[in-house]
Amino acid sequence: MLAANAHTPSVGPTAASPTFSLASPGASASPMPLHSVSTPGPGPSQRQEILCVFAIENSARMGPNFETLLMSYIEPILRHLRTPPIDTETNQPRPKDAPLVRCGLAIYGDYQPSSASTIDTRYFINDPITFLRELRQIKFEYGGVFRNAVTEGLVSALE
Repeated sequence: MLAANAHTPSVGPTAASPTFSLASPGASASPMPLHSVSTPGPGPSQRQEILCVFAIENSARMGPNFETLLMSYIEPILRHLRTPPIDTETNQPRPKDAPLVRCGLAIYGDYQPSSASTIDTRYFINDPITFLRELRQIKFEYGGVFRNAVTEGLVSALE
């Protein structure tokens, strides 16, 4: 699973930033300093947006294990990500400030012709019920564990 905060990080050089140097022969220190990256938190009444992409294998060997993956890992992760923050003054949840969780799928299988498709992606679904329905519609067939396009699946999740 890949999760990322969708807030745009503020990037800017600082006076104390070190320079980046390459270890390549003949390379010199870069004139560009390293930047400090900070992600601002949500304000008092802003909803945080979370992007979460699951990379899932859809070979026939994964089929019997999918329900366990869904119930033991994916659903608890989604529940945790959607948990509203606790108000520090009242010690009560603030449901109106619950994060907006947008989920995506990168489904990878075997390479063609051993599989109907190598990669299938679905981005970004706001509704958890719709997302879980999409998960349950994955067809587990073809291929096995030796020729899976796992690298392509991870790359498509990062795109």
